[in-house]
Amino acid sequence: VIAATKYDKVRDLDPEMQKVIGRTLRFVAHANGATLVYLSNLHAGAPAADATADKPLLDNFSKLMNHLIFTGLEKKPQLKMPPQTDHSGPLMVPAGSDKLRDIGRPRGTVDD
Repeated sequence: VIAATKYDKVRDLDPEMQKVIGRTLRFVAHANGATLVYLSNLHAGAPAADATADKPLLDNFSKLMNHLIFTGLEKKPQLKMPPQTDHSGPLMVPAGSDKLRDIGRPRGTVDD
């Protein structure tokens, strides 16, 4: 599981930078067979409005971790959020649900 815990910082970036960060994390997660989850406002001093808005992300992450710890990988987890691969929002990409062609080619690569 890759828990990207600074979504509150990424959310404020330029959309193109969000896309680059999202694609990079999706590629790393896909290459390692991991689930990618965006989280934010985990620190104690977070404003109440932000914490409330990001609560579904934390609830989904908690449900995923409980499933992995107590049930294991034999059964597919039933998550509270559907998979999310749109870079304009918080990413939630379960292991095995992404494809390299959907992620896109990283910048600076040369065709063979």
